[in-house]
Amino acid sequence: MANYTEEQWNARKINLMEKCYNGFADLGLHGTGIPYQKLTALSFILIRACVHYSLFEDEFYLKAQIEVLKESLELFMMKYNPKARSGAMPE
Repeated sequence: MANYTEEQWNARKINLMEKCYNGFADLGLHGTGIPYQKLTALSFILIRACVHYSLFEDEFYLKAQIEVLKESLELFMMKYNPKARSGAMPE
């Protein structure tokens, strides 16, 4: 890991966390019909990936976790959202 001043490190952490949270927002969870409990568990996975990324700057790990989350969301949508089953995406 590179040597950062405390100010640089704090700015870097904020930047990394913003990247993670933006990735979460990009997943588009509104109107999916997925139960809250399932979404909460998925958010825990994302938070863990973000923390890992913030500590180790391991972009491969973060991207891999986000891809699994996206696929999981698609599967949950097919299970819990009748519109998704017919091929129509929720609004």
